[in-house]
Amino acid sequence: MADKDLLAIIADILRKMDQHDGILDLHTKLLEKQGEAIIRIGDTLNTFMDVSVKHFEQQQNFNERFLALGERNAKRLDSIETTLNKVLDMETRVKRLEDAVFK
Repeated sequence: MADKDLLAIIADILRKMDQHDGILDLHTKLLEKQGEAIIRIGDTLNTFMDVSVKHFEQQQNFNERFLALGERNAKRLDSIETTLNKVLDMETRVKRLEDAVFK
């Protein structure tokens, strides 16, 4: 093989290595941009999760207070029902008494 041929092969190899180096640099820059985008997405997701957890906790607190209020109202309704039953029972007794006395 002649020296010229060997020099041409070496020059071709060096040219291809430069092309590959350029391609690798481009890929590196793309990967860096993707990495930055992934970090931003991760930060956004973390913020979203923090807001979601806070909202969930607020909703849970509201649900607990609402349930307690519902239970308290149910007790009040039971008390009212008991009182009404007593009143109805008294009305029935008064009616019987009136019937017995005025017949």
